[in-house]
Amino acid sequence: EPVPLAHGLRVVLDLRPALPGSIEVLEVVAAGKPGAEPPPPSDYDEAPGEVASDGPVDADGRWRIEVTRRGASHALAVPRWRLIWKGMPVLVMRRPSGEGQTAADESGLVAAERPLRDSGRWPVRLHKTLSLLPSHLLVVATSSGPAGTAAGLRRGRAVELHGLKAGAAYNGLTGLVLSEGPNDKGRWEVSVSQVVSVDRGSLWPAGPGAPPHPPPPATSPAAAPTTSELPPRVRGGGAGADGGDPKSGPGQEGEEKEKEKEKRFQLGDEVEIFGLLSAPQHNGRLGMVLGRPPAKPDRWRIRCSELGGGDTLLDLRPCNFRAAVVPVTGEREVEGEEALPPAVP
Repeated sequence: EPVPLAHGLRVVLDLRPALPGSIEVLEVVAAGKPGAEPPPPSDYDEAPGEVASDGPVDADGRWRIEVTRRGASHALAVPRWRLIWKGMPVLVMRRPSGEGQTAADESGLVAAERPLRDSGRWPVRLHKTLSLLPSHLLVVATSSGPAGTAAGLRRGRAVELHGLKAGAAYNGLTGLVLSEGPNDKGRWEVSVSQVVSVDRGSLWPAGPGAPPHPPPPATSPAAAPTTSELPPRVRGGGAGADGGDPKSGPGQEGEEKEKEKEKRFQLGDEVEIFGLLSAPQHNGRLGMVLGRPPAKPDRWRIRCSELGGGDTLLDLRPCNFRAAVVPVTGEREVEGEEALPPAVP
């Protein structure tokens, strides 16, 4: 469910020029004394802070946000559309896929309190609702019931998609049944989701009263893969999960660097997938390192979880994943200049 803006919520300031509204520095307290000279408003872009009011504090609808920088406490009045927080509804703005073609925006929820430290991209959980016949659904065994066929379909049950032809990319995914029963065509509504990392320039606020967004420039880097490109779940221990991408190998000149990189990863590490050429639908996904598959000692097995408990297993070369450090909810970072997330190019 979307998380509304509220007192005590951890946020990140988003001062992109395209967003509406302006911020105001209300007060800067340094060494216990108010009245310190504030920096330019642009210096607060991507600064982490905390909501310090129960609602808007002025007629412009701005909220009081407290930011700590170099030991000084900064109180700001910030429009809600210039804040990013975990659970915030967003649109992922899609770039045109070719001349004369457009791509629909997709909605989702921000899935972390801070962007990924290595890439500066934001984890976003995207959702897509499909209308499917019972013959394409298998009920997944959960604590609420055993596995079975369509006879066990009901709202809230986890199901596995299979046998789709036009939407073959969805086969093997786990989804959640949304409808109370089939519609007049005998189809059930099923929600599937995926966490992807998205550059900040592709995000736009969503929800009631959200400002209309401008069309994204065609020359901008494409956003991370969306639910329209969800990959199938790989069976048989993940064989072939790398999408058969021979072009993604490190090459002889990079072997030493790749071996050095491999030493940094251990069982359980969280990573972000990138750089796949023949299977680009996986790029941007977040997963966990499971170790090396016995049949492919030059690769690592990565597990990406799906809604409802299903997993996608990928066997990847080290050059196609990197550390994805997402701050754990509830942990307080050391505030200050060093704690600011890296700027997105």
